[in-house]
Amino acid sequence: MAEAEGSLTGKAAMLAAILKSSSSTPAELTSKARSRFRCISWDALLNRREIICQGVGRPDSYQIAGADLYNLSESCQFTECDAFLSHSWHDDAELKWAALESWCEAFRCQHGRAPRIWLDKVCIDQTDIAADLECLPVFLAACQGILVICGHTYTSRLWCVLELFVYFSIIDAEEDGFATTVLPLSRSADEIVGVVQSWQHFSASDCQCFDPEDKQNILHLISNAPGGIASFDRNMAKLARRMRCPHALLQVVDPDESCLTVLNVPEPEIS
Repeated sequence: MAEAEGSLTGKAAMLAAILKSSSSTPAELTSKARSRFRCISWDALLNRREIICQGVGRPDSYQIAGADLYNLSESCQFTECDAFLSHSWHDDAELKWAALESWCEAFRCQHGRAPRIWLDKVCIDQTDIAADLECLPVFLAACQGILVICGHTYTSRLWCVLELFVYFSIIDAEEDGFATTVLPLSRSADEIVGVVQSWQHFSASDCQCFDPEDKQNILHLISNAPGGIASFDRNMAKLARRMRCPHALLQVVDPDESCLTVLNVPEPEIS
């Protein structure tokens, strides 16, 4: 475990140094990330639904959290965080909450405890955002897995795409034992097919970013990686296959009943 951890975080630290053009060495970035790494227990998040369901659609949603939210998270050791949560703040908040709750409670049933999650809004220090963003690749690698909760906007948001670029760059899910879960969000069978197709026909160049300079830097990074943007686009399409199952579960929130309904829908066609 320690050897695998060192391999992943080492690769992540090298990527972090390139991404932010940091003057720090990979070893220094790893040490910095270790001291700043945090997670939040699902038990703590469960009673604060508004953390996920408020501020939707704002370009700075992860930046408007106060110290009270940061204090909900706690320092943790590398590999003690069960999942790095990758999501778009522009996706349907109610569907996202329902999907997260379903995954977390299933985790509790399997492991006998609440999962620990890295969530940007509570694990990023609002007084030093740049320092935590610099460590983002190491944070992802230091988790036991990645949980992607994606609606129709996910593949259009460049910061979400950057998280997956980090994932593809440093992790071989089969060799490293890194857990990968992709939960599509939708209120209808047609919409869930649309979400899957947005991954199949993904183009990094078409992604949106609040800061044009960030977009330029991120696309430059991806284009200089082995295989360039075309290879990354193909990897996104391949990851869409993880959404497949014999009868895909479509999760729908009924606002009148405030409950989660699970429907069987046809499996999306993936070529």
